[in-house]
Amino acid sequence: MFGWCAQTGSPGKNDVFGGATGCRSCIATRSVATRIHIAVGTIDGVDSVKILVTGAGGLVGSALSQMGSIVGLDRESLDITDANAMARAIDVHQPDAIINAAAQAGVDRADEEPEWTRLVNATAVGHLASMCSRNGVRLVHLSTDYVLDDSTADRLTESQPASPRSVYAQTKL
Repeated sequence: MFGWCAQTGSPGKNDVFGGATGCRSCIATRSVATRIHIAVGTIDGVDSVKILVTGAGGLVGSALSQMGSIVGLDRESLDITDANAMARAIDVHQPDAIINAAAQAGVDRADEEPEWTRLVNATAVGHLASMCSRNGVRLVHLSTDYVLDDSTADRLTESQPASPRSVYAQTKL
């Protein structure tokens, strides 16, 4: 059945996620979010996994935040560039896993503001990874196919060598 995507207003169709109408992009995002949630939700020896999602105001982060017992924090709730704020979030929520969907995702903005992009997409993520390691928290960091940038490939895979050609791609590697 066809209709209009509630999120983008684009033409859409019913998807497998409860029959909600969505455009191709939103349906793909929910599919990716479901796969990530399943992967994180299967930590050995843990019956009920507490998951914290950063970047819950974005496309993938908001889709993840709608799944099960997940705490989603958007940029107003958590500034990932503030290491103290991240440490407090880990201390308060005591997650078993963090899915980092926070990013400065504007490719054009990355070229205009490379320092800010590097701070959000690389430096802050490095601090987050260190905190997760110290606290025994599993970290799933979302990247982008821009790090591969191979227009000759029919399908991109993780085994392809990295070839970031933009500031954005370099900061997501």
